[in-house]
Amino acid sequence: MKNLILISFIFTLFTSCAHHRDVRRGASGINWVEIKAESKESGTKNAISQANHFCEQYEKSAAFISEQKSYTGSMKESDYRTTKNIGKAAQMIGGTMFGAGHGTNHHVTGNAGGLLGLGGSVASEMAGKGYTINMKFKCL
Repeated sequence: MKNLILISFIFTLFTSCAHHRDVRRGASGINWVEIKAESKESGTKNAISQANHFCEQYEKSAAFISEQKSYTGSMKESDYRTTKNIGKAAQMIGGTMFGAGHGTNHHVTGNAGGLLGLGGSVASEMAGKGYTINMKFKCL
């Protein structure tokens, strides 16, 4: 179970390190980046980072022209946020139980924590990335 959690963490770390995979070069020097994300905040941060990295290759900085943030998930937005919050809470509690499983009930506590954390991960993953962030920018 520890290996599964470690592999999941490493996979997430490496997939989040791509530099500007979502940037598209546009006409007249107006470029755009579109991000699917779990939250508006994380999507905005990712979009800005990718735009800046894109412009850095030309030794310039990104100047943003417009941005649009919208919920594009398949369930009601309030249900989506609830599912994400419950999933994150289950992951945190499960991880704590898994790590704290000492003494005579080690296997019971550790296994229950592992299952709870895994269930939280599954719930969060099934909800998907509910927000789409679109930003137009120029490199100046």
